[in-house]
Amino acid sequence: MSRPFRIALFCLACAVGGHASADELVDANAALQQKNYPVALKLFGKLASDNNHEAQLRLGEMYWYGEGAPLDRAKGDALFAQAAAGGDPGAVAATKLSAQRAAHAADIALWTGGYTGAELRAGQVNCQAPALPAGRSIVNDEIKRIGAQISAWTGCYNGFVANMATVMPPGKTIPGGVLEVMSEQELAQAKGHLEQVYKGVIAAAKADADRFIVQRDQWQAATLEYVKAENDRIAVRTLQAKRDLDRTEAARVEANSFRPMAKPVGPSK
Repeated sequence: MSRPFRIALFCLACAVGGHASADELVDANAALQQKNYPVALKLFGKLASDNNHEAQLRLGEMYWYGEGAPLDRAKGDALFAQAAAGGDPGAVAATKLSAQRAAHAADIALWTGGYTGAELRAGQVNCQAPALPAGRSIVNDEIKRIGAQISAWTGCYNGFVANMATVMPPGKTIPGGVLEVMSEQELAQAKGHLEQVYKGVIAAAKADADRFIVQRDQWQAATLEYVKAENDRIAVRTLQAKRDLDRTEAARVEANSFRPMAKPVGPSK
């Protein structure tokens, strides 16, 4: 696991001790980076015995985190203290790890097994599907209202999907202060636990969405069928009314065309 003070001090390897010990320290750091733990443990152990302070820090990390060495935080703390007494700044920071771990004990327990992911389906991504009529809707106001509710749910669900993407991969959201004091085994356990939580949250949300989509599609199909049929009936009635009006107008025109002209009235004889 990458620790902040490890990275900061890695470049100091060649500046510590004599030429031979500097070469060994470079080899030891390279072995550690490549996860060749047996070689790293052997080289760091030799250099730490020679009072090489960076080697004491690195060896302390291996024991403290259980990386390539038996997990032994007391031994790690002792090695940190030796390196800190020699003036190693990274070791001074490392001496505080045990206190930090104690402060984060509840957080470690949470992320390695207690986390439920409740907030992943809360707040703005708590997508409550609207209740749809069992059949169809035949009133315009109801159709518009339900359509708006469906659009709102769709936006919420898309937001849920986007929010889930922000927490992946598992472990990404574990606070840095907690990550710093977790062992590799604990981190692996946390990632495995989070993966299962995320899968459960996603599966539950998808199942709810699938059920609602089936209901939505059925309502939309029935409502659209009704709307189309009603529009067709209105179109037929409108056309019939126009034809009737046209016939009435034609009859009126025809009647006016054949009306006999009145004879003029002259003086009586």
